[in-house]
Amino acid sequence: MKIYKTIVFILILLSLEHIAAQVQVHDSLLYYMNNAAKDNPGLLAKTDEYKAALLRVPQVSSLPDPELNMSVFLTPMEVVSGKQVADFELMQMFPWFGTLKYAKDEMSLMAKASYESLKDARLQLFYEVQNSWYDLYRTRRQLALTGNNIDLLKTIEQLALIKYKTSSSGISTPAPVIKQEPKTATQNTGNMSNMSGNTVPGGGSMTASGMTGSPMNISSSGLPAIYRLQMESNELENELSILMENEKAQKARFNALLNRPATAQVFVPDTLEMDSIDISLIEHPDDNLFLNQPMLEMLRYESQSLTAKGKMVDRMGYPMLGIGLGYSVIGKSETSSPMMNGMDMVMPMLKISIPIYRKKYKAMKSETEMLRSATHNNLKETQNQILTAYFEAMQRYENARRQISLYSEQVALLQKILTLSMKDFSISGNGLSELLRTRQELFDYELKQEEAVAELNTSIAYLRRLTAYKYAGIFNNN
Repeated sequence: MKIYKTIVFILILLSLEHIAAQVQVHDSLLYYMNNAAKDNPGLLAKTDEYKAALLRVPQVSSLPDPELNMSVFLTPMEVVSGKQVADFELMQMFPWFGTLKYAKDEMSLMAKASYESLKDARLQLFYEVQNSWYDLYRTRRQLALTGNNIDLLKTIEQLALIKYKTSSSGISTPAPVIKQEPKTATQNTGNMSNMSGNTVPGGGSMTASGMTGSPMNISSSGLPAIYRLQMESNELENELSILMENEKAQKARFNALLNRPATAQVFVPDTLEMDSIDISLIEHPDDNLFLNQPMLEMLRYESQSLTAKGKMVDRMGYPMLGIGLGYSVIGKSETSSPMMNGMDMVMPMLKISIPIYRKKYKAMKSETEMLRSATHNNLKETQNQILTAYFEAMQRYENARRQISLYSEQVALLQKILTLSMKDFSISGNGLSELLRTRQELFDYELKQEEAVAELNTSIAYLRRLTAYKYAGIFNNN
């Protein structure tokens, strides 16, 4: 029976571990990014635009539709070979040599540019998912730290209240110590000054340092200090409510990126691990670092497509050739010769367009040149912007890395100071102001430490976005 219970217990543990592992996998940041890649409406729209761009290629690379002209004589017309009843003409136009080829090249390059735009949109989506997730982590950690801060204030308030009650009871008791020790004139003057300058709400005056609690200590931990602690707790409670509302808005923003309901639960760990960065991202930037940057590739493809368009426009200025066939239906006539009477006629046809109005072709050529120049300048401007953004992200990364190291040391020291201050205050009642200041500094540094880790990971995510980093395991990330 014991063996059976042991086996059941082990199976339950294994099941719980499996469920926990599944939750960790299905609620990880990578999982959210994968879902965003599949379900984000904006990214799906970009995908449809790319597919539509691909469908433009066969449209421009095909010959014009052939033309069929038909005419019927209501009253047959007398001709030499009989009576002409109807005419049929079939004509196929052919653009100048190379026109269709360059039109196809233009649309193919524009489709590639659209694909690069899709890749850039995917990278931007991944960055926004990570940035939003880290913002949500910051808010939830601030919620947790604020809750801990409130609990600590409540503890300090309880200690201050205990000290106040103890001091009040000590003041109401007769002070034999003052009667036993002879006092000098200076000491008596000091004691009278202390007694006249400090009173408690119970009506008794504070005694000298021989009593329980010194006069200065009672003043610093009396009812005013307790009220001030309550005021700070109220402010933190209000801040906690604001943070909870912010957390709802941030969760809704994050779920919108994944095309999920605004109230869907979002998993965020209690402790955020520092992301590691590829060494190639922090080396000196060169052309190879941004070689696969989609925005730059998109502009390069657009420039190449405009070059192909310019060649196509040149050939559009040449004549178009048309080859056709005419067929005439001839009926028999009594006045025609017997040899050709009623014989249908077949006639080969040739058609040539004459592009004599050159203004439109010159304008199209100039337009293409202007657009190509604009694309070239946009490429340079985008390169400069990406390089500037890279150095700014590197600065954020380095600053966050240094801050994490500093804040970790500061938090460790302040925790030691707070522990000592709490012991000193709980024993002697001294150092309430120092305790509160240490508590506030610890809260600030803990929050800064969490923000620095989130800032470090966000800067790494932005560096990956700038350099077109390929996330392993992400759906459709080629």
